Amino acid sequence: MGKPILSLDFDGVCHVYTSGWKGPDIIPDDAVPGLFEFLERTASFFDIQVFSARSNLPGGIQAMQAWFAQQHEKWCRETGREKEDLPI
Repeated sequence: MGKPILSLDFDGVCHVYTSGWKGPDIIPDDAVPGLFEFLERTASFFDIQVFSARSNLPGGIQAMQAWFAQQHEKWCRETGREKEDLPI
Protein backbone atom coordinates (compact mmCIF):
# COMPACT_ATOMS: atom_id res chain seq x y z
CA MET A 1 0.00 0.00 0.00
CA GLY A 2 1.26 3.48 -0.85
CA LYS A 3 1.57 6.52 1.31
CA PRO A 4 -1.59 8.41 2.26
CA ILE A 5 -2.39 11.44 0.12
CA LEU A 6 -1.94 14.91 1.55
CA SER A 7 -3.82 17.49 -0.53
CA LEU A 8 -2.71 21.10 -0.40
CA ASP A 9 -4.63 23.99 -1.90
CA PHE A 10 -2.40 26.19 -4.01
CA ASP A 11 -3.88 29.65 -3.49
CA GLY A 12 -3.29 30.85 0.05
CA VAL A 13 -1.65 27.63 1.24
CA CYS A 14 1.36 27.26 -1.05
CA HIS A 15 1.64 30.87 -2.14
CA VAL A 16 0.65 33.85 -0.04
CA TYR A 17 -2.05 35.05 -2.47
CA THR A 18 -1.80 38.66 -1.28
CA SER A 19 -2.27 40.00 -4.81
CA GLY A 20 -5.56 38.19 -5.29
CA TRP A 21 -6.80 36.55 -8.47
CA LYS A 22 -5.03 37.76 -11.61
CA GLY A 23 -5.98 34.86 -13.87
CA PRO A 24 -5.14 31.16 -14.00
CA ASP A 25 -1.66 31.69 -15.41
CA ILE A 26 -0.57 34.77 -13.46
CA ILE A 27 0.91 34.04 -10.02
CA PRO A 28 2.78 37.10 -8.74
CA ASP A 29 3.19 36.18 -5.07
CA ASP A 30 5.95 34.30 -3.25
CA ALA A 31 5.68 31.05 -1.36
CA VAL A 32 4.13 30.91 2.08
CA PRO A 33 6.98 31.06 4.62
CA GLY A 34 8.00 27.53 5.59
CA LEU A 35 6.38 25.83 2.58
CA PHE A 36 9.48 24.04 1.33
CA GLU A 37 10.61 23.04 4.81
CA PHE A 38 7.14 21.56 5.35
CA LEU A 39 7.28 19.70 2.03
CA GLU A 40 10.71 18.29 2.90
CA ARG A 41 9.52 17.02 6.29
CA THR A 42 6.26 15.49 5.09
CA ALA A 43 7.27 13.97 1.74
CA SER A 44 8.52 10.74 3.29
CA PHE A 45 5.17 10.19 5.01
CA PHE A 46 2.68 11.45 2.39
CA ASP A 47 2.03 11.51 -1.33
CA ILE A 48 1.70 15.29 -1.62
CA GLN A 49 -0.80 16.56 -4.18
CA VAL A 50 -1.50 20.23 -4.92
CA PHE A 51 -4.90 21.24 -6.21
CA SER A 52 -6.45 24.50 -7.34
CA ALA A 53 -9.32 25.95 -9.30
CA ARG A 54 -6.53 26.94 -11.70
CA SER A 55 -6.17 23.28 -12.67
CA ASN A 56 -9.31 23.37 -14.83
CA LEU A 57 -8.41 26.59 -16.61
CA PRO A 58 -6.12 27.04 -19.65
CA GLY A 59 -2.53 27.51 -18.57
CA GLY A 60 -3.24 26.96 -14.87
CA ILE A 61 -1.33 23.72 -14.33
CA GLN A 62 1.67 24.93 -16.32
CA ALA A 63 1.70 28.22 -14.38
CA MET A 64 1.67 26.39 -11.03
CA GLN A 65 4.46 24.06 -12.17
CA ALA A 66 6.57 27.01 -13.32
CA TRP A 67 5.82 28.89 -10.09
CA PHE A 68 6.92 25.91 -7.97
CA ALA A 69 10.14 25.51 -9.96
CA GLN A 70 10.97 29.23 -9.64
CA GLN A 71 10.09 29.45 -5.95
CA HIS A 72 11.96 26.25 -5.12
CA GLU A 73 15.05 27.53 -6.91
CA LYS A 74 14.79 30.82 -5.02
CA TRP A 75 14.41 28.97 -1.70
CA CYS A 76 17.45 26.80 -2.46
CA ARG A 77 19.56 29.89 -3.19
CA GLU A 78 18.38 31.67 -0.03
CA THR A 79 18.94 28.68 2.25
CA GLY A 80 22.10 27.34 0.64
CA ARG A 81 20.45 23.99 -0.04
CA GLU A 82 21.19 21.91 -3.09
CA LYS A 83 18.43 21.84 -5.64
CA GLU A 84 16.65 18.51 -5.59
CA ASP A 85 13.44 17.34 -7.16
CA LEU A 86 10.31 18.71 -5.55
CA PRO A 87 8.38 16.11 -3.58
CA ILE A 88 5.09 17.00 -5.25
